[in-house]
Amino acid sequence: QIKWSTKIKKIIWTKIVAEKILKQAQLLELLQKTESALLKKYIAELKFADKSNREGHAAKVYFNALFGKNFSRNSLNSINSSLNYGYSILLSAFNREVSANGSMIICLIHLIFHQI
Repeated sequence: QIKWSTKIKKIIWTKIVAEKILKQAQLLELLQKTESALLKKYIAELKFADKSNREGHAAKVYFNALFGKNFSRNSLNSINSSLNYGYSILLSAFNREVSANGSMIICLIHLIFHQI
């Protein structure tokens, strides 16, 4: 991981973003929300390393479709508290799997949070 080139990191980041948006679109489709079509369009528009910020646009559409137009992930409320709790459980499971497979979490954190 340490020796990965910037190009490889960007390829991985692009795949992560595409998969994330796809899963959001699939859930909205399951819930019969029309916004799922827009998220699928964002996947088609995704540029290398998400230079057009499709992930950010998709997140706004996704959360607005689920919780209403006035919803913000920055608000202090029970929805955000529940989401944060769920994310911490998922992150813990993800970290265990990454470590169990011999990868270094710190390298992935750098990749994800510093977006190359």
